Amino acid sequence: MEITILAIIIIFGILIGSFNNVLIHRIPRNESIVKPGSRCFDCHKPLKWYDNIPLVSYLVLRGRCRYCGAKIPFRYFLVELLTGVMFGLVYLRFGLSADMVLAAVFVNVGIIIVFIDRDFKIIPDTFILILLGVGLANLIVKAFSGDPFDVGFYLFGLIIGFLILFFIRIFGELIYKREALGLGDVKLLAVGGFYVGWPNVFLTLLISSVVASIVELTLIALKIRSREDQIPFGPYLMIGLTVALFFGTDMISWYLSLMP
Repeated sequence: MEITILAIIIIFGILIGSFNNVLIHRIPRNESIVKPGSRCFDCHKPLKWYDNIPLVSYLVLRGRCRYCGAKIPFRYFLVELLTGVMFGLVYLRFGLSADMVLAAVFVNVGIIIVFIDRDFKIIPDTFILILLGVGLANLIVKAFSGDPFDVGFYLFGLIIGFLILFFIRIFGELIYKREALGLGDVKLLAVGGFYVGWPNVFLTLLISSVVASIVELTLIALKIRSREDQIPFGPYLMIGLTVALFFGTDMISWYLSLMP
């Protein structure tokens, strides 16, 4: 039974991933997410339903438009697959529960943010507000669960998450004489901290900084990126927040157990 539920959730995630691709492509361009329908970017021919089946169509068409042969970005396949996998992992971590629904929304919005920030160097406020709503919904769920919880645990996450990156942004501008950190990153850590709680803000910063350093130094060494290029930090923050969501409590407890 659990395998069946898992399979259904993964398939549902893959379908949501297909819609994520629409949002990733159109929202930064201020285009309608309803019209026009899906079409080839090169020949602009509308796609048939059978050319728009998540994952399957990409594989069948070998990543190319049926009509003009133009290459379809691999990102479309990757987003669909990643969304399905993450939905499955959310189910395995939280089970069928309100926490699972909130975590799925959080992770799904995170995937959209990762790819928009990577391509456009922006984090639209629409998704920041959705994540803020996830944090508020989390408090409501906990209030109705009847179990005791500390509101300050989450409110301090919002405040600390905002203040840390806000001051880093200010000092970075003073030192480098240019924008060192986007305001979208500041808001992202704030609403993320509101959902995962204040101790996880520090864990998120640690993980995101380490991953960013490894990835960006590797890209520079391979001459894929130069030292002068603007680095989108949102994807790394989302990686840190996602790890904190899944394992933050366990990781922090393990670290504290090492203390004398």
